[in-house]
Formats: sequence, structure tokens, C-alpha cells
Amino acid sequence: MPKTILTEELIKQAIELAKPSVESILSQGIGVWGPKYVSVVVSGPGIEGNLDFTLGFRSEWDPKWGPKEDFLEIARQKDSVSNRTGMPTDVVVTRKPWLLEEGDFLYQGGTAGRPGGLTVSVSGAMAQVDEGIADIVYGIVAMLCRLKVKGMQENGINRLETAQ
Repeated sequence: MPKTILTEELIKQAIELAKPSVESILSQGIGVWGPKYVSVVVSGPGIEGNLDFTLGFRSEWDPKWGPKEDFLEIARQKDSVSNRTGMPTDVVVTRKPWLLEEGDFLYQGGTAGRPGGLTVSVSGAMAQVDEGIADIVYGIVAMLCRLKVKGMQENGINRLETAQ
């Protein structure tokens, strides 16, 4: 696999930086319909498959929340839609539903830069909160990638090469 700016370590750092904000949102019950945790899936160039994370406060499933949901599976599917279309799932579901394919959930909560680019998807809270959390993580990953490039340039590195 060719070297890329985006790495597993960079994504893990972004998740750690996002964690306090996400936990604050979930602990306050903002847009939470039941559980106070979310599954986060990140994919992009240089990352083999998806990176999966759980943020918030895991708890046993309460039957009053309804049938048990597999947030990780839903987040992975949202990731597939966003990665395939290069658009946030809210755009696909609400404004371009003709892009949906068999098996796609009609849920929002995934964000993407373009097909084959960085994609972050979240499941576990209300759609608007899932998307907000996806945007938080996406923004931090993008920031860290930009800072990595800036640091390389400041060190006289003007080309991404395997030896670096």
C-alpha cells in the first residue's frame, strides 16, 4: 500500500481529541434517544478497511429503547454510502435518494469529502447528532493531516516518499 498522509495513528489521535466533546454531548443527553454511546467508523486512502471506535458510555441495552440495534453495522453501512457517493448521508437520503442501493439504511450520520476520500460515519444517537459527531471527527482528522503537511514543509520536505 502506498504511503499516505492519513494513517491509523493519526485517526486514533483524532478520536482521542474528539472524545471529550463527544462524551459531553452524549452525557448531556443532547439528541440521544436511548443509549449514550455511538459507534464511529473511519475510512480513507492508506487505511486498510475501516477503523471502528466506540465513544461515550456503554451500557446494557434497555428494552424500552426498542429492538436492539447494531450501531457498528449501521455506521459501516453509512460509511459505504458516503464513500460510494462522496456525499454526506443526509444529502443522499434527503436530496438524492436515487443514489441509494439495495441494503442501504435510510439513516443520516455519515460524512465524506469525495468518493475514495476520507469518510467518517456515526450511529447511536439521533441523526443530527450522529452527523455532528461525524463532522467533529472529520474536522479533527482533516486538521491533523493539514498540520502534518505543514510540519513536513517546514522541515524542507516537499514530496511524500516512502522513506519518510
